[in-house]
Amino acid sequence: MGYAKYFEDNQEIMLSRTEHKRNFNVSHVPVQHFVCPYCNLVEYSQEKLFEHIKNEHNITHPVIVVNGKVVNEAECSVAQIESLNIFTYGFADIIFLDDGVYSPTASESIDLTVKAKKLLDINGSFEISVGEKNLCIKKYSVKEVRDERITPIIREWEKAIVEGIMITMNLPSDLNEIEKEYLKGFYNYFLACISDGDDKKQRYYEAYTILQEFNPINSLGICVLKVIAFKFNWINSLLHLCEMAHDEFNAVCSFYMDGYKGKLDAIIIDYQNSLYIEDSIREHVDAISNFMFGNYVDVESYLSEINLEEVVDRNFKDRLLVLLRETSYASNNFRRARQYNDRILSPELIRK
Repeated sequence: MGYAKYFEDNQEIMLSRTEHKRNFNVSHVPVQHFVCPYCNLVEYSQEKLFEHIKNEHNITHPVIVVNGKVVNEAECSVAQIESLNIFTYGFADIIFLDDGVYSPTASESIDLTVKAKKLLDINGSFEISVGEKNLCIKKYSVKEVRDERITPIIREWEKAIVEGIMITMNLPSDLNEIEKEYLKGFYNYFLACISDGDDKKQRYYEAYTILQEFNPINSLGICVLKVIAFKFNWINSLLHLCEMAHDEFNAVCSFYMDGYKGKLDAIIIDYQNSLYIEDSIREHVDAISNFMFGNYVDVESYLSEINLEEVVDRNFKDRLLVLLRETSYASNNFRRARQYNDRILSPELIRK
């Protein structure tokens, strides 16, 4: 268990199907997810996240957000500036940027994205000061991440996890800071695979936040992002990632796009790009792939081993409801399919 299972044929789904019109509007634009650094709540807009932080947490300092990520360190590196927002929460009256001084709006926030983009493009780095907080933002180059140096470390960690050995961040001294930050994403991912509860969720979020900043430097990084997007039902992001690299998750994307009516062409997989996936995710991905290849007996066997009403993880429960919905559509039981659909809470999984 754990390693990606590859499919050697491209069976077409054998059941004849009755047409049943359904609308499922899917955007191929990746959806940003803003994670609260204090309680792991996920919001779909920056404004909602910081309204939440203001109302629910005792903020005692300004918050700097770079590309959707709250930056607590004194330095961060990015490929480019997608967004830069400052939320002062009343702890700073002015903001010092390399090219001038700015004052936040009445809502205690200011968008400096345009200014930051210009500074980074021209100078390659810039500093920002908000109250007592100082941050240096640097631009990194893809060339700074040497695949031949980082891939062996990732594989070593992967092997250790499979063998039940704890991994550490004791990295070679010749790695540059960009490579260390990139590897930090994988480190959190592998620890998430063997963690429980809030620690698991936090490490998955941390891995996603780090690696999406580097995307698409390394195909293994794309694989991790796919796994996490799948786990938390961020389907639009998953669809976008599947356009970058073809693997077994393309079967999953076909499932979410077309459901029981989907057909699969041959899946082309680079064997070097397989990566460890925790068993619960692996088993569900396999079940979806079996469904898309018409192996319904295997799907029924998988579902029969799970008591839906005892499932606590809401994201997992919604994925199970989707699989039950599509198996119901495949057997022409549209009424039951709609009942399953009505129980789904994840907005990106509901068929309209």
